[in-house]
Amino acid sequence: MYSIPVYCDAHGSKGMLHGVVHLEDGGIRLEYQTGDAVLQRLRSKSEELIAPFDALTDVRYRAGFLWMSPKIEIEFSDFGLVSRVPAGHSGKLVFQVPRDNRAMAQKFVETLDGELALQRRTRLEKDIQRLSRVEPRSAMESVTPNDARSPD
Repeated sequence: MYSIPVYCDAHGSKGMLHGVVHLEDGGIRLEYQTGDAVLQRLRSKSEELIAPFDALTDVRYRAGFLWMSPKIEIEFSDFGLVSRVPAGHSGKLVFQVPRDNRAMAQKFVETLDGELALQRRTRLEKDIQRLSRVEPRSAMESVTPNDARSPD
């Protein structure tokens, strides 16, 4: 579907993460590589993080100062998943986007946000159907024996 190149600080600003975020059926996939921030010569092997839509809670696009430093923020409900990425903190990944990819980043976020809204709606509809099949308790069943005692 959509792919966007991203980068951000990693390892407590001692390194850089460079990668590509892919929007796919069922979730997102981040392919990334980390390297040292000073010489940018030492690089890790390519790694991958796959996150289903159920593991995502929110996504935002930030234009940055004078629209010159666009960012994509992705919040996760699964802390263990995001903690595998050396740039993840507090259940969130904040990626910078190259300036010439601003429009693509906005479209990426709009599409991902739409997918998350569809997931929330589907989950809500299933919950409504499940709860509408449950028989309501009668008033007599909800009264406990201690409540039914007559006052002395």
